[in-house]
Amino acid sequence: MREITRFPYNIDGLSYDQKVILWNKSLSDNPTQGTTTNEVLYWDDTSKKWTPSATRFPATGANYTDIEADGTLEFNGNATVWKDMVFPMAPPKITGAGNPTLVSWNGNIRGYSFAVNDVHDFDPQEFSHDGKQASTATFHIHWISRTNVAAARTVKWEIEYTQANYSAVFPAASTANIEVTVPSGTTALTHYITDITTFTTANIASQMYVRLKRIASSGTEPADDPVVIGVHYHYEIDTIGSRGILTK
Repeated sequence: MREITRFPYNIDGLSYDQKVILWNKSLSDNPTQGTTTNEVLYWDDTSKKWTPSATRFPATGANYTDIEADGTLEFNGNATVWKDMVFPMAPPKITGAGNPTLVSWNGNIRGYSFAVNDVHDFDPQEFSHDGKQASTATFHIHWISRTNVAAARTVKWEIEYTQANYSAVFPAASTANIEVTVPSGTTALTHYITDITTFTTANIASQMYVRLKRIASSGTEPADDPVVIGVHYHYEIDTIGSRGILTK
């Protein structure tokens, strides 16, 4: 769009010269209102209202935003955007072997550190109603390296996950792992975001279970166990919400 231009017109016998129309830069400076398909809005003198010239913008190509007949806004192609699905570190059991430890890692700020073989089962999360069904999402871990050392250290994470649509059966869990090298001289309390795997999203209202475990790495483990902030996944959104309670 190139400009916002004012032009005179007449409504119910009253003349106005300060109303606004938006049009495509390919048009002349004096378009005939309501007669070109490149206008975004034109004045419809019959209905006495501003009217869109098209329901999708831009009018051609695979990447566009569509206004459907019922007013639903839908994003297509590169018009989709990204959001985070968050599995936060809700208070786990913090006693006994295999459980994270509640530690003060930054003054009075506390979080849950993971020793090798510590495990946490996150609360299940529902696939959001704005999500693009059957799209590729990426699991990642937010964590904090607590040690500033003279040599590189390695940390290895493993997740298990399973998802199912409503009225469907949960499949056997999938497993993925990733080893991360903390370079020599890395400042203590550095925040890491580590991608671990991709998966195909189910439908809205589906449920996802996730389990995180720290496993032995191939190198030297850090002296101070890392603190886990949470496991998330990035997913695409193609609508603001769903058209129905259980239907996209």
